[in-house]
Amino acid sequence: VEGADGDHDVRLPFAKPVDDVTGLSRAIRVLMGCPFLNGLRARGV
Repeated sequence: VEGADGDHDVRLPFAKPVDDVTGLSRAIRVLMGCPFLNGLRARGV
């Protein structure tokens, strides 16, 4: 987060540990509130 007084790191915890890129992608979508939690390809779109 950038402000007038400089940059500050913000850490948001995942609900469970992430082991791979797919898990990281899914965890980020959960944090963002994305309706496509498993991605568009999981539904065949």
